[in-house]
Amino acid sequence: MHTADLGPYADRIGVAASAKLSLRACVLARTSGRTFLEFVDVSQPAHPDAGSPELFPFWNRAREELCPLYRHGW
Repeated sequence: MHTADLGPYADRIGVAASAKLSLRACVLARTSGRTFLEFVDVSQPAHPDAGSPELFPFWNRAREELCPLYRHGW
């Protein structure tokens, strides 16, 4: 994983913390009914300086590339 792919916040927090956020995003994104706002809420305790603009790249990358749901027939 390249932190540059996840935006400037990922560069600031480093590879290990970025990987943890990405994994958290994967778990939530793969859980039916979970939303980006819930990802922001569960990420805040460990990353109080991160808001929606900083965390959205993690959520988006998790849903689209890192751990997409298998869609039957697609």
